[in-house]
Amino acid sequence: YLSHRDLGQAIEHLTATARITDREVSISESSVRSGSNRFTMSGSIREYMEENAAFDLRINGLLALGEMNAYFPLEDEHGLVMDGSVNSNVRLRGRIDDLEAIRLDGNVTAENVNMTSPDLMLPLKDLNGELVFRGDDLDTREVTFLFGESDYYLSGTVQRYKALMNEPGEADPAVFSGRFRSEFFNADEFMDFEELPEPEPFDAWLPNMSGSLDVEIKRMQFFAMEATDIRGTIEMSPKYIRSNDARLAMYGGTMNGRFQWDVFAVDHTGFTFAGNLVNMRVEQLFSDFNLGGRSKLAEHVNANINASTDFYAEFDEFMEMDMVRLRAAGDFGMEEARISEHPTQVSLANLLGLSELRDLSLDQWTAKYDISDGTMTLEDFNLTSRELGLYLSGTHNLIEDRLDYRAEVVMPRTWANRLGDLIPSQGVDALTRDDGKLVLPVSILGSSESPRPGFDDSAVRDRIEESLRDRAEEEGREIIDGVLDRLRRRN
Repeated sequence: YLSHRDLGQAIEHLTATARITDREVSISESSVRSGSNRFTMSGSIREYMEENAAFDLRINGLLALGEMNAYFPLEDEHGLVMDGSVNSNVRLRGRIDDLEAIRLDGNVTAENVNMTSPDLMLPLKDLNGELVFRGDDLDTREVTFLFGESDYYLSGTVQRYKALMNEPGEADPAVFSGRFRSEFFNADEFMDFEELPEPEPFDAWLPNMSGSLDVEIKRMQFFAMEATDIRGTIEMSPKYIRSNDARLAMYGGTMNGRFQWDVFAVDHTGFTFAGNLVNMRVEQLFSDFNLGGRSKLAEHVNANINASTDFYAEFDEFMEMDMVRLRAAGDFGMEEARISEHPTQVSLANLLGLSELRDLSLDQWTAKYDISDGTMTLEDFNLTSRELGLYLSGTHNLIEDRLDYRAEVVMPRTWANRLGDLIPSQGVDALTRDDGKLVLPVSILGSSESPRPGFDDSAVRDRIEESLRDRAEEEGREIIDGVLDRLRRRN
């Protein structure tokens, strides 16, 4: 029994059986107890007087973390507060002068460990589970804990686990495989993501690790966005994170396909997605990813969107998208759609004097799109609302917010009188299709915030010239038929 004010807690039951020679200390048995802490140790230390002393020790013990401050001023000097316990049954082999090369075998079990410190990014709570060390390899068995708001379940194997202490490129990466589960995973906590008056740079970084992880997350928050039911196999290296079978639910629908996040440098990242969006709410999706220029689609469109897409974008240190490098292609369709007071539809309504265009409940809205070099190209854009239709194609320069669309507004011929004197009767005849629908060719220039629609002069001219040619040919045929008919009667 040994007690002293500098010891913190008394040392009890100290026993040791050892053999000492000029070159080696051989411990056949030793044990000590202090408070709730207890340890036993056996083994040997060779050349114990030298700087390169070699040891081979077996240690079995219980460490009560809540009592550590009695021995060391961890809380006062370092702000480290701990409780819980750690059980160990390990074998340590190595040399004093090369601690990084120490071989560790055995198991360490944590029970109800909690830890807070200014050096920890977030508080650690309820750590439970077992670590099994096998030299350079490590098994995690049923490891669970809370870190900040996020909960974790980890089980798997890490080969070359010491490489995690190296920066990528300094050593071969650690290799992992296993399972990860979480009820709620808040990625924003790691990125210190918050709404700030001024944007702050984000340093992209991945650990010196590669491998794969089977993932299930019920709810996840990232970049202030929320997704649920995330499933898939995640592959990782020091340069990327990717999955070929990812699935998640967000924006009221689901997303499935292949994604990859590339870390080119701390201030340069890339994101690739190829897959499908199913029944997502447009107003939620475009609140975070606006591709409508300065006019915000989310403020004007309500709909379920289904789309297939190949998407690639690069980001800077402020997570701002590089519109020049943006690449995307695919098609989309919207259901249960309503579009109201969008600047383009308002300007069309004013041009044609048709108030119905300002607020439309849509029967159909489909299109194909392609984005490259900062320009979005729309093809086969088809929008119908009861008796109205809009067919559109053209480009939108997303960098300069410059529109260059050609469109056709389709309506019943009976609406011609509502257009006033915009189009004379001869023009109405020329612009009416065989099915009785009046088709008005228009162009849409300007910007998404201030579009400038107008009648497409060249398209109108072509339609009228074609109509006149058809009429002239028909009248010519009637004259020829009449002449020939008279000649036949003479014969």
